[in-house]
Amino acid sequence: MSISRSLLASLGSLSVLGGIWWSLYGCAAVRSEPQPQSQPATTFYVYDDAGSELNNGTWSNYMPAEAANDIHIDTDCRDNPKTGSSCVRIEVSLAQSSWAGVAVASSPNYWGETPGPGFNLVNAKKLAFWVRGNQGGERVQFKMGIAGDKPCGDSCQTNETDWIELTHDWQLVEMPLQGDLSRIITPFVFVVDDDHNDRDKPIVFFIDGIQYKMGD
Repeated sequence: MSISRSLLASLGSLSVLGGIWWSLYGCAAVRSEPQPQSQPATTFYVYDDAGSELNNGTWSNYMPAEAANDIHIDTDCRDNPKTGSSCVRIEVSLAQSSWAGVAVASSPNYWGETPGPGFNLVNAKKLAFWVRGNQGGERVQFKMGIAGDKPCGDSCQTNETDWIELTHDWQLVEMPLQGDLSRIITPFVFVVDDDHNDRDKPIVFFIDGIQYKMGD
């Protein structure tokens, strides 16, 4: 079945259609990740647990691209998770670069240069997650919606935290959200740099329960 572009344009932004999230933003309508029917309407997970059907997005977009060899991500880490049976362990080396990070993307290595999938999070009020450092003292900044300058990128401008100093214990981070959230292709981002960390040793930290809290 084909759908004309004029009809799509008249529909605007759709939240859920037949259990599948869609979004329109300056390009053709595109299908994003399927959303399981069991997922509560009040929560949209980026990371629930390793292998969970509630997870959304891929940990694929390394920044800068050449930092791929300096960032190691284990999405099935069993070292003291906050919720469930696993968490995400991240290890970053700044030996070759002054900064590094990863954007969780709606599709592998997708930056919104061309039409592609995006998440409609228009009812989201805040992004919440748990984080802890391996030793304590690690400093990390978290963001979402960093590809707003791309033709088919995020519909909002970047939302971000201040630089957060981690402790050895889990701490809850809640980021209030602003802007148009009808098309999000980078729902979760972390960045570290050598202005806030010692570049002579790896930066290791853990994240768990990454979720968007939805509301009316």
